[in-house]
Amino acid sequence: MPRMSFSRRNFFPASVRVGETAMTFRFLLVLLIGTVVGGSAFGDTWSGKAVPTAISIESPPQQGSIRHRAKFNLERRIVTLSDGRRIVQLVPSVEPASSAVAVPSSAIAGTARRSAEVMVSSAPILSSPTARVVDARASSVVVQTAGLRDRRVESSGEPSGRTPAAAPMTVGRPRLMMDDVPDPPNGPQQLGEGWVAEHPSGIPTMAEPEIPTGLALVDATNGHARANWNDNSTTETGFMIERQRETAMGWSPVATFGVGPTVETLIQFTGGGQYRYRVCAVNPGGQSAFTEWVMVLIAGPAINVPPAAPTGAMASDVGNRRAMVSWNDVSDNETGFQIERIPAFSGGAVSVTGNVESYVDQCGAGTFNYRVRAVNGNGDSAWTPWIAVNVLDLPPAAPGSLTAMDLGNQQDLRVQWSDNSDNETQFIIERQTQGAGEVWGGITTLTAVANSVTMLDSPGAGMHRYRISARNLAGDSAWTEYVVAEPNDGWTDFEPSVDTRIVYVSSSEGDDADDGLSENTPKRTIAAGYARLRNRYPDWLLLKRGDVWTTGIGPRNGAALGSFELSGRSAAEPMLVGAYGPGTSRPLLKTGAEHGIFLMGGDSSRDHLAIVGIEFYAHTRDPASPDFVSGPGGDASTSVAINRYKDGTDFLVEDCKISLYSGGVVLQTGGSAGMTDMRLRRSIIYGSYSTVSHSQGIFAATVNGLLIEENIVDRCGWNPHIAEAEATIFNHDMYLNTSCSNITVRGNIVSRGSATGVQCRPGGTVTDNLCLDNPIGISMGHAQVNWPTVRPTGVIAGNVVLGSQSINGQPRGWGINLARIDGVVIEDNCISNLTNMPSSSNIGAIRLDQEHENVTIRGNTINNWDHVGSGWGIVFSGSLGVSNIVAENVIQQSDGGSLVSVPLASFANYEFSDNHYFSVSPASGWFQVAGAAHAYASWLNASGELGSTATEAVLPDPDRDISSYMQSVGYSGGVESFLAEAMQQSRLSWRTVFTAAAVRTYIREGLAQ
Repeated sequence: MPRMSFSRRNFFPASVRVGETAMTFRFLLVLLIGTVVGGSAFGDTWSGKAVPTAISIESPPQQGSIRHRAKFNLERRIVTLSDGRRIVQLVPSVEPASSAVAVPSSAIAGTARRSAEVMVSSAPILSSPTARVVDARASSVVVQTAGLRDRRVESSGEPSGRTPAAAPMTVGRPRLMMDDVPDPPNGPQQLGEGWVAEHPSGIPTMAEPEIPTGLALVDATNGHARANWNDNSTTETGFMIERQRETAMGWSPVATFGVGPTVETLIQFTGGGQYRYRVCAVNPGGQSAFTEWVMVLIAGPAINVPPAAPTGAMASDVGNRRAMVSWNDVSDNETGFQIERIPAFSGGAVSVTGNVESYVDQCGAGTFNYRVRAVNGNGDSAWTPWIAVNVLDLPPAAPGSLTAMDLGNQQDLRVQWSDNSDNETQFIIERQTQGAGEVWGGITTLTAVANSVTMLDSPGAGMHRYRISARNLAGDSAWTEYVVAEPNDGWTDFEPSVDTRIVYVSSSEGDDADDGLSENTPKRTIAAGYARLRNRYPDWLLLKRGDVWTTGIGPRNGAALGSFELSGRSAAEPMLVGAYGPGTSRPLLKTGAEHGIFLMGGDSSRDHLAIVGIEFYAHTRDPASPDFVSGPGGDASTSVAINRYKDGTDFLVEDCKISLYSGGVVLQTGGSAGMTDMRLRRSIIYGSYSTVSHSQGIFAATVNGLLIEENIVDRCGWNPHIAEAEATIFNHDMYLNTSCSNITVRGNIVSRGSATGVQCRPGGTVTDNLCLDNPIGISMGHAQVNWPTVRPTGVIAGNVVLGSQSINGQPRGWGINLARIDGVVIEDNCISNLTNMPSSSNIGAIRLDQEHENVTIRGNTINNWDHVGSGWGIVFSGSLGVSNIVAENVIQQSDGGSLVSVPLASFANYEFSDNHYFSVSPASGWFQVAGAAHAYASWLNASGELGSTATEAVLPDPDRDISSYMQSVGYSGGVESFLAEAMQQSRLSWRTVFTAAAVRTYIREGLAQ
C-alpha cells in the first residue's frame, strides 16, 4: 500500500501505538502551541500520551548560564481538517514541582554555581488558554502566560551570588517527525503536517524564512513520487508544496499542501503522468520564495485489474458488545473493502474505504461470522474464509438517582431510581432495618422487573436503608450507595430560632395597642401583626384557631389588599404564618373578591416562607352562602387564595384549606429567575371556578422543583350551580405548565376536575395518586408542546384511576393520556370501573396521541374500562410512535369493550409481550390494527406478540369502588360522601381511612395488584 515517509533526526525518542498503526515521535523540545495552516479542524479526533521527556531550559543570559531540567508529559492529538488533511497537535503539561530535577554545580559547564531547581506549579503551564507563543527567533520560542504566576516556570538559584529576577523562560523550537499512512488515492491528498504560531496584537512579526534549495523528484515506482529538498532556515514552522499535472489542456490547477517544519523528504501517491513541484518555507512572519518548478515523469500503477484478496482475516471481541474485524491489505489498487456478517447486516454488506485494515461492528452480544473482500471499479477479489467470534454481554450499568420516599402513613415507602442500562433482566434491591444501638439488621432482598424505575415497599415503622443493583446473565452491576428513609406521620415540624419573634393575632381577644408578643397580648388585625415581622428573619405570625377575619394576610393600601413582602432567613429558619390555640378549627380568612395572600413586591426574591394551618374562603363567591354576590364582587372576581408572583426559593403550603376562589394556588413569577423548591402538602383545594376567565385548583409556571403531595383537589375549574361556570377543556384540578421542571405529584386525591385531574405537561413523577371521576385522570405532555425541542419525560406509577365523566357533555373517559412525550414509564397503575359516561368510542384507559417515543407501559391493570360495550384498554391514536413497549399488563373487559388499538399495520415501533387479555365482547373485535378489527389469533400474527394469554383472569374483587370502600370502613355513600369526609382532614384531625393511600390499597388488593 502507498505510504508517506519523512526524514528523521536523532532527538529524544517516544512512541504511541493506536490500533494497529505505530507512530514514532522524536523531539528536540516538547513544547508546541499553534494553529494549523489553512482549514478548520473537524471530524474524528484521538489522542495518546507520550512518555515524560527531559527538557533543558536555559535562563536568560543576564541571569547567568544556569541550566535546569524539568519533565513534560505530551498529549498528541490528530485532527482531520475540512480539506482532508490531518494535523498533529502536541499539548504539553508540566509535572508538579516535587518532580523537578536539581542540577548539581558539577553539571553546569564552565561555571561554579550552586544547585538550582525549576519550580513548577502543579497546574499545567501550557494547558491554559492564555498561554501563547509570542515570538519565535532563530533558536527559541518565548512563551507568555498572561501574568498568571501559578502557570509560569520560574527558576531559583544564585548565579554569581545573585538571585535571578522573574522572567519568562526561553526554550528551543519544536521539531516533529513521524511515519504515517496517507489518504487513499481517490481521496484527499496529504503531504504532511504544519503549524504556525499565534501572535497577539502588538507583537512584532518575525522575519520570513530562507528559501529551500536542491529540490529533486524521482519516480518512486507504482504511481508514487519522491521529493527531497534542503532546509536552509532555522525559523521555519513548515513548508508549502505546490504540484501540477500536465494534461492535454496544459498544466492542471495548482494543488497546495503544507508539511511539518522538519520534513525534507516526502513520498506521495499521484498516479501516472508528468508532474511538476515547487516548495517554499513558511513561518508566522511569512513565506520564502518558491523554488523553481521541478518535473518528474511517474509511471502509473496496475489499475485495470481487480484487487488482490485480503489475507490474515481475524475477528475479536473488543468489549462493550462490539466485534473488530481486521485483515491485511495486500493490494495497491483497491478502492474499498466489503464486510459480510452472519447474522446479516440490516443493509447487506458493510463498505469501508481503501487502505483500511479493520472495522468495528456494534453487533451486541452473541456469536457472529465475518468475511472480507477488496473491491475496485474493475471487479472484486475473492472473499476471505468465514471467521467466527463470540461477543460477550456486559454486566448492566449501575442504576442511579436512588431515593426512598416516605408516603406519610407510618408504613409505606416508595423506592425510585433511574435505569442507566439497556440490558438488565431485573433489579435487586436490598433493605436493612436499624436495630438497637443503631446497628443495621439482616438483609431483605427484593426484586423489580427490567426497565422498571419504582417500587412500593411496606417495611413498617423504623429506620430503613436501601441499595439497588441491576442484573443480567453476565453478572450484576455495582451497588448504589445506601439511601435512608423512615416512615413517619408526614407533617412538617417547626422550631423557633433563638432570635425568632413570635407575633400572635386574635380577632376575638386581641388589641392592636398590645405588643402582640404573647398569647395574652395578641394583636387584633393581621395587618398589625404583619407590621411586627422583620424581613429576612425567622419570625412567626400566628393566628388564633377558630377566629375569623375578613381580610387576607398582608398590609392594605386603602381598600385593597397589598402584598406580602417578607422572607425568612434560610431553609432551616423560615418565616412562618401559622396557627396557635386550642381546638381543631383553622383560623378562617373570608377574603371574598380579594386574594388570600399575594406575594409580590419588596426585594428581588421571596424566600423561605411557610404558610401552615390557615383556611382561605372566598365567601362572596359561594352560591350556598348568604354572602354570595353575583358580579365583580363575587362570582365574576378573579381572586386567588395563594397568589405567588415572585421569584424565589423554599415556599411551603401545608395543612391549609382553600374554597371557591378563581384560582386556589397560583405559582407564576413575573421575574427572570423563576421559583425553586415549591411544596404544596396535605392541603384541601375545593371548588375553584370562574365566569370570566380560565380557572384551576393549582396552576404552576416557571417552577424548577415542585412537590404536590397528599392534597385533596376537588371539583376545580367549574361549578355546577353557576351557569356561566361550566366545565371546559381549559380548566383542571392541576395545570402544570411546560415551563416547569423537576415535578413530583404523589399521594393526592384528585377528583371531579373540569377536564383533567393532573395535567403535567412538562413531564415529571406522578405516583400513588387516587383519581376519581375526572374526564381525564392523568395527562403528561400535550399537543401544544413545542416538539421536538421540548420532550417531556417522566414516570406515572402506582396510581389508581376510578371512573370518569364528560366535559359538559363532551365525552372523554381517558384514564391516562399522553401526547408528545419521550421516555415515559407507565407502570403498576390500576384503571378500573368507568362510570358516569355516555356511550362513546372516545374511551381509553391508557391513550397515547401524536408523537410518543420510548414509552414503556408495563404491569398495569385495566379493568372494566368501558360503557355499554364501548371503550378501549390501550389506544395508540397517533401515528408517530417510536420504540414503545407494552408488556405484562392485565387488560380485562368483563362488562364488554375492546382491548388494544394501534394506528398502523406495521409494528416496527411497538413491542408487545406477556400481556393478559380478555373481554366478553365478540372476540373478532378485541383488537384493532390500522382501523381493521382483529381477533386474538390474527392479533398475534400481526403484532408478533409472545407470552400473552387470552383467558379471563381471576381477580379477587374486581368490582371494588368508592361505595364498597366506604362500606368496608363503616361509612355509607359514594364519591360525594367520601370527599365530604376527606375534606375534614387536618393535622389536628387526621384520619388515615380518608387518604389516597388507604383507598389505593383497597382497590389494588381487589385487582390482585
